[in-house]
Amino acid sequence: MTTKSMETINFSEKIQEIGTAQEIKASIIKPYEDILNNLQEVYIFGAKELGKRFYEYFSQVGIKVLGFIDNDPNKQNQEFCGCKILNIKDLLDKKDEITIIIASIYYLFEIGEQLKKLGFKKVVPCPIFYVFNSNIYKAEPSFDGIVKDLASNKQKYLNLYNILEDENSKIVLDNLVNFRLTFDFSVFSRIIAPDACIGQYFKENFLKFGENDIFVDGGGFDGDTTLKFIDKVNNKYKKILFFEPDEDSFLKAQENLKKYKNIEFIKKGLYSKSAVFRFNSSGSLGSTIDQDGNTQIEVTSIDEVLDKKADYIKMDIEGVELEALKGAKKQLVQGVQLAISLYHKNVDIWEIPEYIKQINPDYKFYLRHYTNAIFETVLYAVV
Repeated sequence: MTTKSMETINFSEKIQEIGTAQEIKASIIKPYEDILNNLQEVYIFGAKELGKRFYEYFSQVGIKVLGFIDNDPNKQNQEFCGCKILNIKDLLDKKDEITIIIASIYYLFEIGEQLKKLGFKKVVPCPIFYVFNSNIYKAEPSFDGIVKDLASNKQKYLNLYNILEDENSKIVLDNLVNFRLTFDFSVFSRIIAPDACIGQYFKENFLKFGENDIFVDGGGFDGDTTLKFIDKVNNKYKKILFFEPDEDSFLKAQENLKKYKNIEFIKKGLYSKSAVFRFNSSGSLGSTIDQDGNTQIEVTSIDEVLDKKADYIKMDIEGVELEALKGAKKQLVQGVQLAISLYHKNVDIWEIPEYIKQINPDYKFYLRHYTNAIFETVLYAVV
């Protein structure tokens, strides 16, 4: 990148000035070089699975972990990976000396702000390590992967920008690109949608709802989104098709939605065709198709199940959204309203809208973001 301010150039110029993946990585790491070059002892903020991965990584490379930090009072004064879990206030007298690694993605921004307000000087967010050691965090979207994708597919990002329908969508994309260039999580606070958790999928004024709607909930989890739909239409709808392959989540959804009528519960995942896959069943939001998964699931396509035009399809299916859209081609041709998660794979951000546009050029696209992290970017497509 040149030294010209990112705020003073337009999106096209910004994209064209993006350098190689190595140049982007060097720029991302630069503010932390002094800390990283002298790293001998650390505290890890986050006593969960990601914190454990960092503990193992630091142990392998000879960096001593002095302890864990966590905001959960139930964890404090317990042990994790053989280290004591501390309250951050226990370390205030060392705030100028110690190095803290934030081992959290979902709450990285909030933790970073907390440490900044408390005056801690040496704080490194975990994604900084991912750009030079992708083995710590192998899941998609990978931080190493989104940098490589941006450097390799600049024109794809520009194409997406040019088909977005409103200024809000363009601001969202611009800041998502800024994140890929800097790993600065504060960008998300600038684009998070109002009433983020409550409003996701149903608050946008370009969406249309009626009393005779057919709603498809792809990746229904415990029924939370279906409940929002029912509330949105005042319990007046024609039918809901609920897809969820995870056994525990499926049973929770049936319980949570048992008082509502005209819901077809389908314990299958969505895909481009009927098949059987290995599946990592966790009973949580992260359950996903995985060749090393702990169980098997059936998948099917929307076109195989539904012979009528749906009114609204939502998909949050952990990285198989594009395949599932290929299995809903008949629906796309008819212009069904879509809300598609756009963050599970490195290329989702441009590949999914590109495919939808190829199938039906009449679609209009809107982009919204709903968290202070890399998760919950949603593409809306309407005709």
